[in-house]
Amino acid sequence: MLRMKILQAFLKKFSSHAILLLMVSVLTGCPKTSDIDNESGTSTDQTQQYLNYARKSNGTKRTDWLLLASESLLIQKRTDKALAVLNTVDNNELTDKSFQLYHLLMAQALYSAERSDQAFDQYAQITQPDLLKKYQQISFYRNYADLLSVLMRHYDSALQRIALSAFLSDPLDVEENRELLWQSLMMVNNLSIYQNSLNSLLVSGWLELANLAKDNANQPDELLRRLEIWRSRYFEHPAYKGMPIDIAHAESARSYKPQRIALLLPEKGSLANSAHQIREGFLTAIYHISIELRPEVVFYDSSKSSDILALYQQAIDEGASFVIGPLRRESVKKLASREHFPVPVISINRLTEDLVLPENFYQFGLPVEDEARQAAIRAWQDGLSKAIVLVPSGNVGERTRIAFTEQFERLGGEIQQVISFNSDKDYSKAVQELLGVDKSLGRLKRLQNVLGMTLKHEARRRQDTDFLFFKASVQQARRIKPFIDFYYAHDLPLYSTSSIYSGKEELVLDRDLENVSFCDIPWLLSDQIDIVNYKKQISSIWPNSTQSRSARLFALGYDLFTLIPELNRLRNFPQYQKNGLSGKLTVNGSGHVQRQLSWAKFVNGKTVQLEQAIQ
Repeated sequence: MLRMKILQAFLKKFSSHAILLLMVSVLTGCPKTSDIDNESGTSTDQTQQYLNYARKSNGTKRTDWLLLASESLLIQKRTDKALAVLNTVDNNELTDKSFQLYHLLMAQALYSAERSDQAFDQYAQITQPDLLKKYQQISFYRNYADLLSVLMRHYDSALQRIALSAFLSDPLDVEENRELLWQSLMMVNNLSIYQNSLNSLLVSGWLELANLAKDNANQPDELLRRLEIWRSRYFEHPAYKGMPIDIAHAESARSYKPQRIALLLPEKGSLANSAHQIREGFLTAIYHISIELRPEVVFYDSSKSSDILALYQQAIDEGASFVIGPLRRESVKKLASREHFPVPVISINRLTEDLVLPENFYQFGLPVEDEARQAAIRAWQDGLSKAIVLVPSGNVGERTRIAFTEQFERLGGEIQQVISFNSDKDYSKAVQELLGVDKSLGRLKRLQNVLGMTLKHEARRRQDTDFLFFKASVQQARRIKPFIDFYYAHDLPLYSTSSIYSGKEELVLDRDLENVSFCDIPWLLSDQIDIVNYKKQISSIWPNSTQSRSARLFALGYDLFTLIPELNRLRNFPQYQKNGLSGKLTVNGSGHVQRQLSWAKFVNGKTVQLEQAIQ
């Protein structure tokens, strides 16, 4: 986008006629533009004129005309012709200045022809770029940097962009070059090996800035502390006033420290019970900190108000410095339509992933899409590339299918078949169809009809798939899995979502789910001693806080509070993450809180963390 804007600005300033006139004066000794009758000629005509003059000239003048013609051809993107002209240049006729230009044009032509290694050899010949015209030096440093980046020589590419920065004045050019320079430095594995060999404050300033950014990507406070030290040392460095976007974001990533929090949750209606579980988790997190650090919490009954925008404003008017809620999806959508949020808000539901949210607006929830995508990633990481999918009919099943399919295909996987089931009677039929057993039985029946006799036959499932992903409730899963085993797929890897797990140990019932892998929140799956002990403590106060769906809502409420001081940092530090009860939490640039879940497998009726599971 930046490059396009720069090009558009350049084209507005210069016509093609003016550009070619500028090139005529490239080399000392070239004929003056007044010697060339080109007022009405096209670029092609002008190039031909340069070639005609070259035929009539000798020595260095002939060389100058050939270089001018090849430069014109490169502008016209006639790469092959430009190379042909350059190959006619007599190297013995090159002056110091034309030598630099010859190799620059040759490098540009070879790079355009996708002959990167040969282009690199040509750039390496340019030892005196200061002999070139200013616009040619800009072209040299910019294009050489691009080539070095393609060749994975990121440190050398960064050096070329540092040199280029001295020639740029247009704000768009400066910004684009700065970000590309920064990207190159971020790609260098060990910047410290270059630090001690430098005597340039300009280069060492960039290296130190990149080093502190990489070393403290997961430590926002330390990054900001070291950034202040860097500023005290490099107060004249160009990055002092124009920081890379990543660092500029980091500087603005200050913690939210609200004194009064408004909680917008329904006390009546279909979501009242869910709201109650979230509230329990939220209050538990608050009571977990010392009383002098606890903010004031004010509850607002969102079920009493049909205007969520008005309720948000009311909370602000009554002194709230942070707002949590609403829970209902329709209300979240309406609140997100507001253009400006003077007080930060985090909704307890998520809209679409691609929705760009206003500043100070965040979304956090437990959408099934998170789990479906992570199931796709897990299966792919396990080396599986062909999937069959079983989901319930209806909205949730469709959302699960779309999320899993899009993610798996994005990774390079293949979805071979998707089947939806409707009711209890549908399980056997759906599994038969998905595994291809119905076709095997159909062929047997047709053959018996033709022969008029009963045949011994063992039906077989399809052999062209790597694994099966399915979404089901606890009760549904316990009935579906036996059908999968019965129809000869007991050895097929199975992946599912948290919906198949009741949240508590039920050895007899869960034996039917043997070897099914699924994702869920750490609060339910983790065997870390601190989490196990904390669960025992909390369950004595909130009995439902560690089991089933209530536990997931409890964990969500708990994380809603503990996330508050970290939200801004998480949004501005892509590598930074927080360990929450509902997963490893990150926040993307659009304000969506994303969860990385834990994985487990049913083994002899017990849930075993996947890393410890018996394969």
